[in-house]
Amino acid sequence: MNMPKGKQFEFNTNQIFGKFNLFCRRVSKLTELFGTIQQFKTLEMHNLEGITPILESFDKYVALFKKKNHKLLEYSINTFDRDFVEFNVGVSTVEADLQQYIDRNFEVITSIEDSLKLLRKFRSILHRDNLRNALNQKYGFLFYNYGLEVNQIEEQYSKLKTTPHGVRNLPTVSAAITQSRHLFHRLASPIEQFPAQELKKKEYKKYLQQYEKVALFLFSFEYLWR
Repeated sequence: MNMPKGKQFEFNTNQIFGKFNLFCRRVSKLTELFGTIQQFKTLEMHNLEGITPILESFDKYVALFKKKNHKLLEYSINTFDRDFVEFNVGVSTVEADLQQYIDRNFEVITSIEDSLKLLRKFRSILHRDNLRNALNQKYGFLFYNYGLEVNQIEEQYSKLKTTPHGVRNLPTVSAAITQSRHLFHRLASPIEQFPAQELKKKEYKKYLQQYEKVALFLFSFEYLWR
């Protein structure tokens, strides 16, 4: 190309790289296949209550795929590609059931901290994009609930600062500080468990501002009683 008047070297890129590209695509599909199987095997190891029907459904699709007896690295045989698509269609129905299972588990948990622990567990197991995206959306729901919790803590602080409630066997000052620290623990424990990357997102900034405001109130209140 630097010598346009000279003889040009022309070649067919598909002829040279075509087979290699086909092989790379096959390896990519195998990586996805084995990753999906490993995901469900890991899920099985956690012995989650009520998960057995979902795992059995997935095992059925794996068994059907195994019966095809594909030579996995024979990239020139495209029957694997067709059966791989069918396998993924089946897995998508299993994942839909799994998503409902996850939703039901979050519905029965009232503690934000317990919900975050459950979310961390599922995130450590599930890696397919659609499941990961659904799990990530749970953070918005949990932040909203955390905002409600912060409002309740602020209301309790407002009552506490005007009329400190007594705590059995404690004088007024000690009781006020004890209750202040209890409220701060309720305030800080959940926020410490949210992933750092979630705390940096703009849509959750208002919840952090709520946290900082009430935390400052509680620190100031304790300082006054010391």
